[in-house]
Amino acid sequence: MEFIKFSESFSEIGQTVDCFYSFFFIEQQLCSVHRRHRLFSYENWPKTEEENVSQVIYTTYREKDYSKPISEEVLYSGNDPRVISNGKKAYVLSQGSLHSKTPYYLTILPDNETIQLRLGKRVQLGKNWQPYLDKNVLFVVDSVSPFRINKIDIETGVVSLIQEAPIDFNLIAMHDNYSILRGGSNALVENKIVYGWGHATTRPYSHIPYVWELNEDQVSVSFFHIHSVFKEHGYNITDPTSFFSWDDEHFALGVSCSQRDWFHSQWFLNGLLIFKKEDFFNKKLPKFTFESKVKSFFFHTTDLDSLIKSSHINGGRINNGQKGCLVCGPSKEIDITKKWTIELCYSSTNKSTTNVGYFDILLNIDGKEQQVVHRKIYGTLGKSTRVKLFFENVSTHSKALIQTRVFTKKRKSVTAYYFELTDE
Repeated sequence: MEFIKFSESFSEIGQTVDCFYSFFFIEQQLCSVHRRHRLFSYENWPKTEEENVSQVIYTTYREKDYSKPISEEVLYSGNDPRVISNGKKAYVLSQGSLHSKTPYYLTILPDNETIQLRLGKRVQLGKNWQPYLDKNVLFVVDSVSPFRINKIDIETGVVSLIQEAPIDFNLIAMHDNYSILRGGSNALVENKIVYGWGHATTRPYSHIPYVWELNEDQVSVSFFHIHSVFKEHGYNITDPTSFFSWDDEHFALGVSCSQRDWFHSQWFLNGLLIFKKEDFFNKKLPKFTFESKVKSFFFHTTDLDSLIKSSHINGGRINNGQKGCLVCGPSKEIDITKKWTIELCYSSTNKSTTNVGYFDILLNIDGKEQQVVHRKIYGTLGKSTRVKLFFENVSTHSKALIQTRVFTKKRKSVTAYYFELTDE
Protein backbone atom coordinates (compact mmCIF):
# COMPACT_ATOMS: atom_id res chain seq x y z
CA MET A 1 0.00 0.00 0.00
CA GLU A 2 1.26 3.47 -0.91
CA PHE A 3 0.36 6.86 0.55
CA ILE A 4 0.53 9.82 -1.85
CA LYS A 5 0.72 13.05 0.14
CA PHE A 6 -1.20 15.85 -1.55
CA SER A 7 -0.71 18.63 1.01
CA GLU A 8 0.34 19.17 4.63
CA SER A 9 0.04 22.59 6.28
CA PHE A 10 -0.59 24.39 9.56
CA SER A 11 -3.53 26.81 9.93
CA GLU A 12 -4.39 29.18 12.76
CA ILE A 13 -7.90 30.08 13.90
CA GLY A 14 -9.10 32.80 11.50
CA GLN A 15 -7.04 31.46 8.59
CA THR A 16 -8.37 29.57 5.57
CA VAL A 17 -7.44 25.94 5.00
CA ASP A 18 -7.92 23.69 1.94
CA CYS A 19 -9.10 20.31 3.20
CA PHE A 20 -11.33 17.31 2.59
CA TYR A 21 -10.27 16.56 -1.00
CA SER A 22 -12.58 14.09 -2.77
CA PHE A 23 -10.84 12.75 -5.89
CA PHE A 24 -12.35 11.13 -8.98
CA PHE A 25 -11.81 10.58 -12.71
CA ILE A 26 -13.71 12.07 -15.65
CA GLU A 27 -12.59 10.73 -19.03
CA GLN A 28 -9.36 9.47 -17.38
CA GLN A 29 -8.55 12.95 -16.08
CA LEU A 30 -7.91 13.27 -12.34
CA CYS A 31 -10.24 15.79 -10.68
CA SER A 32 -11.18 16.77 -7.15
CA VAL A 33 -13.74 18.70 -5.16
CA HIS A 34 -12.67 19.99 -1.75
CA ARG A 35 -13.61 22.38 1.01
CA ARG A 36 -11.98 25.78 1.52
CA HIS A 37 -12.81 26.62 5.11
CA ARG A 38 -11.95 29.49 7.45
CA LEU A 39 -11.29 28.09 10.92
CA PHE A 40 -13.26 29.43 13.86
CA SER A 41 -13.22 28.48 17.53
CA TYR A 42 -15.99 27.12 19.76
CA GLU A 43 -16.32 30.61 21.24
CA ASN A 44 -16.61 32.46 17.91
CA TRP A 45 -19.10 30.77 15.61
CA PRO A 46 -20.11 32.89 12.57
CA LYS A 47 -23.45 34.54 13.22
CA THR A 48 -24.51 34.89 9.56
CA GLU A 49 -23.87 33.10 6.27
CA GLU A 50 -21.83 36.09 5.09
CA GLU A 51 -19.42 35.80 8.06
CA ASN A 52 -18.74 32.15 7.28
CA VAL A 53 -16.19 31.05 4.65
CA SER A 54 -16.83 27.46 3.54
CA GLN A 55 -16.60 26.92 -0.22
CA VAL A 56 -16.66 23.83 -2.42
CA ILE A 57 -13.83 24.01 -4.98
CA TYR A 58 -13.64 22.00 -8.23
CA THR A 59 -10.12 21.33 -9.58
CA THR A 60 -8.84 19.44 -12.62
CA TYR A 61 -5.31 18.05 -12.95
CA ARG A 62 -2.97 17.00 -15.71
CA GLU A 63 -3.50 13.23 -16.03
CA LYS A 64 -2.78 11.62 -12.62
CA ASP A 65 -0.38 14.34 -11.50
CA TYR A 66 -2.00 16.14 -8.56
CA SER A 67 0.92 18.61 -8.48
CA LYS A 68 -0.17 20.08 -11.82
CA PRO A 69 -3.64 21.65 -11.50
CA ILE A 70 -5.13 22.86 -14.78
CA SER A 71 -8.13 24.77 -13.49
CA GLU A 72 -9.85 25.70 -10.24
CA GLU A 73 -13.44 26.89 -9.79
CA VAL A 74 -15.65 27.78 -6.82
CA LEU A 75 -18.91 25.83 -7.14
CA TYR A 76 -20.86 27.23 -4.15
CA SER A 77 -20.77 27.66 -0.37
CA GLY A 78 -21.01 24.24 1.22
CA ASN A 79 -19.55 21.63 3.55
CA ASP A 80 -17.34 18.55 3.01
CA PRO A 81 -18.15 17.37 -0.55
CA ARG A 82 -18.63 13.74 -1.59
CA VAL A 83 -18.54 12.58 -5.19
CA ILE A 84 -19.28 9.51 -7.28
CA SER A 85 -18.26 9.23 -10.95
CA ASN A 86 -19.09 6.77 -13.72
CA GLY A 87 -16.07 7.99 -15.71
CA LYS A 88 -18.11 10.34 -17.89
CA LYS A 89 -20.16 12.25 -15.35
CA ALA A 90 -19.51 12.95 -11.68
CA TYR A 91 -22.19 13.66 -9.08
CA VAL A 92 -21.11 15.92 -6.22
CA LEU A 93 -23.12 16.07 -2.99
CA SER A 94 -22.63 18.73 -0.34
CA GLN A 95 -24.67 20.05 2.53
CA GLY A 96 -25.18 23.81 2.46
CA SER A 97 -22.76 25.84 4.59
CA LEU A 98 -23.54 27.16 8.07
CA HIS A 99 -26.68 29.37 8.08
CA SER A 100 -27.38 28.49 4.43
CA LYS A 101 -31.03 28.27 3.37
CA THR A 102 -30.14 25.42 0.98
CA PRO A 103 -30.03 22.06 2.83
CA TYR A 104 -28.24 20.07 0.10
CA TYR A 105 -26.68 20.56 -3.32
CA LEU A 106 -26.22 18.08 -6.16
CA THR A 107 -23.81 19.21 -8.89
CA ILE A 108 -23.28 17.23 -12.09
CA LEU A 109 -19.81 17.58 -13.64
CA PRO A 110 -18.39 18.45 -16.12
CA ASP A 111 -21.70 20.10 -17.18
CA ASN A 112 -21.63 22.14 -13.95
CA GLU A 113 -25.36 21.75 -13.44
CA THR A 114 -26.41 22.34 -9.81
CA ILE A 115 -29.70 21.12 -8.34
CA GLN A 116 -31.12 21.92 -4.90
CA LEU A 117 -32.29 18.65 -3.39
CA ARG A 118 -35.72 18.16 -1.82
CA LEU A 119 -35.87 15.70 1.07
CA GLY A 120 -38.66 13.13 1.22
CA LYS A 121 -40.20 11.66 4.36
CA ARG A 122 -37.72 10.17 6.90
CA VAL A 123 -34.69 11.29 4.88
CA GLN A 124 -32.11 12.47 7.40
CA LEU A 125 -30.25 15.73 6.76
CA GLY A 126 -26.53 15.46 7.53
CA LYS A 127 -23.12 16.38 6.15
CA ASN A 128 -21.87 12.77 5.87
CA TRP A 129 -24.07 11.50 3.03
CA GLN A 130 -22.46 8.72 0.95
CA PRO A 131 -23.47 8.57 -2.74
CA TYR A 132 -23.08 5.61 -5.08
CA LEU A 133 -24.20 4.56 -8.54
CA ASP A 134 -25.91 1.27 -9.36
CA LYS A 135 -26.68 0.80 -13.05
CA ASN A 136 -26.30 4.59 -13.42
CA VAL A 137 -29.04 5.26 -10.86
CA LEU A 138 -27.90 7.60 -8.07
CA PHE A 139 -28.35 6.45 -4.48
CA VAL A 140 -27.16 7.89 -1.17
CA VAL A 141 -26.70 6.40 2.30
CA ASP A 142 -27.78 8.98 4.89
CA SER A 143 -27.24 6.81 7.98
CA VAL A 144 -25.10 3.80 8.84
CA SER A 145 -26.86 2.91 12.10
CA PRO A 146 -29.65 2.23 11.27
CA PHE A 147 -28.54 1.67 7.67
CA ARG A 148 -30.70 3.72 5.27
CA ILE A 149 -30.54 4.03 1.49
CA ASN A 150 -32.23 6.78 -0.52
CA LYS A 151 -32.74 7.22 -4.24
CA ILE A 152 -32.06 10.62 -5.82
CA ASP A 153 -34.06 11.67 -8.88
CA ILE A 154 -31.51 13.78 -10.78
CA GLU A 155 -34.28 15.38 -12.85
CA THR A 156 -36.42 16.67 -9.97
CA GLY A 157 -33.93 16.62 -7.07
CA VAL A 158 -36.31 14.57 -4.90
CA VAL A 159 -34.62 12.26 -2.38
CA SER A 160 -36.73 9.23 -1.37
CA LEU A 161 -36.08 6.57 1.27
CA ILE A 162 -36.15 3.10 -0.35
CA GLN A 163 -34.46 0.71 2.11
CA GLU A 164 -33.63 0.45 5.78
CA ALA A 165 -31.63 -2.38 7.33
CA PRO A 166 -30.68 -3.07 10.95
CA ILE A 167 -27.06 -3.25 12.07
CA ASP A 168 -25.87 -5.20 15.10
CA PHE A 169 -22.83 -3.04 15.84
CA ASN A 170 -24.30 0.14 17.33
CA LEU A 171 -22.26 1.93 20.00
CA ILE A 172 -23.24 5.42 21.16
CA ALA A 173 -20.63 8.18 21.49
CA MET A 174 -20.61 9.63 25.00
CA HIS A 175 -19.94 13.22 23.89
CA ASP A 176 -23.02 13.69 21.64
CA ASN A 177 -25.31 10.63 22.07
CA TYR A 178 -25.11 9.64 18.38
CA SER A 179 -23.91 6.35 16.96
CA ILE A 180 -20.12 6.29 16.60
CA LEU A 181 -20.60 4.86 13.07
CA ARG A 182 -20.83 7.83 10.72
CA GLY A 183 -20.52 8.37 7.00
CA GLY A 184 -17.36 9.05 5.06
CA SER A 185 -16.52 8.54 1.41
CA ASN A 186 -18.77 7.63 -1.48
CA ALA A 187 -19.54 3.93 -1.96
CA LEU A 188 -18.89 1.49 -4.84
CA VAL A 189 -20.86 -1.50 -6.13
CA GLU A 190 -18.60 -4.48 -6.77
CA ASN A 191 -20.05 -7.93 -7.61
CA LYS A 192 -23.49 -6.86 -6.35
CA ILE A 193 -22.05 -5.85 -2.96
CA VAL A 194 -21.98 -2.18 -1.91
CA TYR A 195 -18.78 -1.06 -0.14
CA GLY A 196 -18.31 2.29 1.59
CA TRP A 197 -15.81 3.87 3.97
CA GLY A 198 -17.01 5.70 7.08
CA HIS A 199 -15.46 7.11 10.23
CA ALA A 200 -16.10 6.04 13.82
CA THR A 201 -16.29 9.11 16.07
CA THR A 202 -15.30 7.93 19.52
CA ARG A 203 -14.44 11.45 20.73
CA PRO A 204 -14.80 14.91 19.12
CA TYR A 205 -11.08 14.73 18.32
CA SER A 206 -10.89 11.08 17.16
CA HIS A 207 -12.17 9.71 13.83
CA ILE A 208 -11.25 6.09 12.98
CA PRO A 209 -11.86 4.83 9.41
CA TYR A 210 -13.87 1.65 8.84
CA VAL A 211 -15.50 -0.17 5.90
CA TRP A 212 -19.16 -1.08 5.73
CA GLU A 213 -20.56 -3.49 3.18
CA LEU A 214 -24.13 -4.19 2.17
CA ASN A 215 -24.72 -7.70 0.84
CA GLU A 216 -28.40 -7.99 -0.02
CA ASP A 217 -30.03 -7.02 3.32
CA GLN A 218 -27.04 -7.75 5.55
CA VAL A 219 -24.72 -4.95 6.75
CA SER A 220 -21.27 -5.68 8.19
CA VAL A 221 -18.42 -3.46 9.42
CA SER A 222 -14.62 -3.97 9.28
CA PHE A 223 -11.80 -1.92 10.79
CA PHE A 224 -8.27 -1.67 9.37
CA HIS A 225 -4.96 -0.39 10.79
CA ILE A 226 -4.99 2.86 8.77
CA HIS A 227 -5.78 5.21 11.65
CA SER A 228 -2.88 4.05 13.82
CA VAL A 229 -0.31 5.03 11.16
CA PHE A 230 -1.59 8.61 10.95
CA LYS A 231 -2.03 8.85 14.72
CA GLU A 232 1.68 8.08 15.19
CA HIS A 233 2.33 11.41 13.44
CA GLY A 234 -0.15 13.31 15.63
CA TYR A 235 -3.18 13.04 13.33
CA ASN A 236 -6.04 11.87 15.56
CA ILE A 237 -8.71 12.44 12.89
CA THR A 238 -8.63 10.38 9.68
CA ASP A 239 -11.66 10.98 7.48
CA PRO A 240 -12.23 8.90 4.31
CA THR A 241 -13.26 11.30 1.54
CA SER A 242 -13.41 9.34 -1.75
CA PHE A 243 -13.18 5.74 -2.92
CA PHE A 244 -12.60 4.84 -6.57
CA SER A 245 -10.67 2.64 -9.01
CA TRP A 246 -7.14 3.95 -9.56
CA ASP A 247 -6.46 1.39 -12.30
CA ASP A 248 -7.53 -2.17 -13.14
CA GLU A 249 -5.76 -3.65 -10.11
CA HIS A 250 -5.89 -0.87 -7.49
CA PHE A 251 -8.37 1.17 -5.50
CA ALA A 252 -7.66 4.70 -4.26
CA LEU A 253 -8.94 6.08 -0.96
CA GLY A 254 -8.86 9.81 -0.30
CA VAL A 255 -8.14 10.79 3.31
CA SER A 256 -8.40 14.10 5.15
CA CYS A 257 -6.43 14.16 8.40
CA SER A 258 -6.19 16.68 11.21
CA GLN A 259 -4.81 16.74 14.73
CA ARG A 260 -8.26 17.14 16.27
CA ASP A 261 -11.69 18.75 15.62
CA TRP A 262 -11.53 21.86 13.47
CA PHE A 263 -12.14 24.44 16.23
CA HIS A 264 -8.43 24.78 17.01
CA SER A 265 -5.24 25.90 15.26
CA GLN A 266 -3.54 22.75 13.96
CA TRP A 267 -1.92 20.74 11.16
CA PHE A 268 -3.94 19.36 8.23
CA LEU A 269 -2.97 16.52 5.86
CA ASN A 270 -4.62 15.44 2.58
CA GLY A 271 -3.70 12.50 0.40
CA LEU A 272 -4.50 9.24 -1.35
CA LEU A 273 -3.96 5.67 -0.22
CA ILE A 274 -3.40 3.28 -3.14
CA PHE A 275 -3.92 -0.45 -2.46
CA LYS A 276 -4.64 -3.64 -4.37
CA LYS A 277 -8.28 -4.54 -4.94
CA GLU A 278 -7.50 -8.13 -4.03
CA ASP A 279 -6.14 -7.05 -0.63
CA PHE A 280 -9.23 -4.95 0.00
CA PHE A 281 -11.67 -7.76 -0.79
CA ASN A 282 -9.64 -10.15 1.39
CA LYS A 283 -9.63 -7.54 4.21
CA LYS A 284 -5.84 -7.68 4.46
CA LEU A 285 -4.45 -4.24 3.66
CA PRO A 286 -0.63 -4.14 4.05
CA LYS A 287 1.13 -1.66 6.32
CA PHE A 288 2.45 1.64 5.00
CA THR A 289 4.60 4.55 6.14
CA PHE A 290 5.01 8.19 5.17
CA GLU A 291 7.09 11.23 6.04
CA SER A 292 5.32 13.97 7.98
CA LYS A 293 6.19 17.58 8.79
CA VAL A 294 4.50 17.21 12.17
CA LYS A 295 6.92 16.68 15.06
CA SER A 296 4.44 16.81 17.91
CA PHE A 297 1.79 14.66 19.56
CA PHE A 298 -1.29 15.39 21.63
CA PHE A 299 -2.59 14.43 25.05
CA HIS A 300 -6.32 15.14 25.16
CA THR A 301 -7.54 16.06 28.62
CA THR A 302 -10.69 13.95 28.46
CA ASP A 303 -8.43 10.91 28.05
CA LEU A 304 -6.38 11.78 31.14
CA ASP A 305 -7.12 11.55 34.87
CA SER A 306 -8.79 14.23 36.99
CA LEU A 307 -8.51 14.33 40.78
CA ILE A 308 -11.47 16.69 41.26
CA LYS A 309 -15.11 16.63 40.19
CA SER A 310 -15.04 17.79 36.56
CA SER A 311 -17.13 17.64 33.38
CA HIS A 312 -16.54 17.28 29.63
CA ILE A 313 -17.44 20.15 27.30
CA ASN A 314 -16.50 20.76 23.64
CA GLY A 315 -13.79 18.10 23.79
CA GLY A 316 -12.28 19.62 26.95
CA ARG A 317 -12.43 19.14 30.72
CA ILE A 318 -13.95 21.88 32.92
CA ASN A 319 -13.33 22.24 36.67
CA ASN A 320 -16.82 23.55 37.59
CA GLY A 321 -15.26 25.95 40.11
CA GLN A 322 -13.50 23.15 41.98
CA LYS A 323 -10.03 23.51 43.48
CA GLY A 324 -7.34 20.90 42.80
CA CYS A 325 -5.77 18.82 40.03
CA LEU A 326 -8.03 19.18 37.00
CA VAL A 327 -5.82 17.10 34.69
CA CYS A 328 -2.83 14.80 35.13
CA GLY A 329 -1.21 12.22 32.89
CA PRO A 330 -0.37 10.23 30.86
CA SER A 331 2.93 8.82 32.27
CA LYS A 332 4.38 8.48 28.78
CA GLU A 333 8.06 7.68 28.37
CA ILE A 334 10.07 10.38 26.59
CA ASP A 335 13.72 11.00 25.70
CA ILE A 336 14.85 13.79 28.07
CA THR A 337 18.15 14.33 26.27
CA LYS A 338 16.09 16.44 23.84
CA LYS A 339 14.66 19.93 24.37
CA TRP A 340 10.89 19.75 24.91
CA THR A 341 8.11 22.29 24.40
CA ILE A 342 4.78 21.55 26.09
CA GLU A 343 1.80 23.68 25.13
CA LEU A 344 -1.48 23.80 27.04
CA CYS A 345 -4.67 24.88 25.26
CA TYR A 346 -7.30 26.12 27.73
CA SER A 347 -9.97 28.74 28.31
CA SER A 348 -11.36 30.55 31.35
CA THR A 349 -14.33 32.87 31.75
CA ASN A 350 -12.41 34.95 34.32
CA LYS A 351 -10.69 38.26 33.59
CA SER A 352 -7.20 38.22 32.09
CA THR A 353 -5.73 39.67 35.32
CA THR A 354 -7.16 36.85 37.48
CA ASN A 355 -4.87 33.97 38.41
CA VAL A 356 -6.99 30.83 37.97
CA GLY A 357 -4.36 28.14 38.66
CA TYR A 358 -1.11 26.79 37.31
CA PHE A 359 0.29 24.38 34.73
CA ASP A 360 3.34 22.20 35.42
CA ILE A 361 5.43 19.28 34.19
CA LEU A 362 6.29 16.39 36.49
CA LEU A 363 8.93 13.85 35.46
CA ASN A 364 9.43 10.42 37.00
CA ILE A 365 13.17 9.80 36.61
CA ASP A 366 14.39 6.41 37.80
CA GLY A 367 11.46 6.14 40.21
CA LYS A 368 11.78 9.65 41.67
CA GLU A 369 9.28 12.41 40.85
CA GLN A 370 10.57 15.88 40.01
CA GLN A 371 8.68 19.04 39.04
CA VAL A 372 10.86 20.49 36.28
CA VAL A 373 8.91 23.58 35.22
CA HIS A 374 5.65 25.40 36.01
CA ARG A 375 3.77 28.64 35.33
CA LYS A 376 0.63 30.42 36.45
CA ILE A 377 -2.41 30.55 34.16
CA TYR A 378 -4.87 33.43 33.98
CA GLY A 379 -8.41 34.15 32.84
CA THR A 380 -9.06 34.44 29.10
CA LEU A 381 -12.57 36.00 29.03
CA GLY A 382 -13.88 32.73 27.58
CA LYS A 383 -11.50 32.52 24.61
CA SER A 384 -9.25 29.50 24.08
CA THR A 385 -5.56 30.31 24.35
CA ARG A 386 -2.21 28.53 24.47
CA VAL A 387 0.62 28.76 26.99
CA LYS A 388 4.01 27.08 26.72
CA LEU A 389 6.57 25.45 29.00
CA PHE A 390 10.10 24.40 28.04
CA PHE A 391 12.70 22.12 29.59
CA GLU A 392 16.01 20.46 28.73
CA ASN A 393 19.09 19.02 30.46
CA VAL A 394 17.14 18.14 33.62
CA SER A 395 18.99 14.92 34.39
CA THR A 396 21.91 12.71 33.48
CA HIS A 397 19.38 9.99 32.65
CA SER A 398 18.07 9.64 29.10
CA LYS A 399 14.49 8.48 29.77
CA ALA A 400 11.65 9.63 32.02
CA LEU A 401 7.90 9.31 32.41
CA ILE A 402 6.15 12.64 31.82
CA GLN A 403 3.05 13.96 33.58
CA THR A 404 1.35 17.11 32.30
CA ARG A 405 -0.80 18.71 35.00
CA VAL A 406 -3.24 21.59 35.49
CA PHE A 407 -4.22 22.77 38.98
CA THR A 408 -7.16 25.14 39.46
CA LYS A 409 -8.25 27.56 42.18
CA LYS A 410 -11.58 27.46 43.99
CA ARG A 411 -14.47 29.35 42.35
CA LYS A 412 -12.36 30.00 39.24
CA SER A 413 -13.24 28.75 35.75
CA VAL A 414 -10.82 26.59 33.73
CA THR A 415 -11.50 24.36 30.72
CA ALA A 416 -8.40 22.43 29.63
CA TYR A 417 -8.53 21.04 26.07
CA TYR A 418 -5.20 19.38 25.30
CA PHE A 419 -1.42 19.33 25.73
CA GLU A 420 0.82 19.36 22.67
CA LEU A 421 4.37 18.01 23.08
CA THR A 422 7.14 18.86 20.62
CA ASP A 423 10.78 17.77 20.72
CA GLU A 424 13.50 19.84 19.09
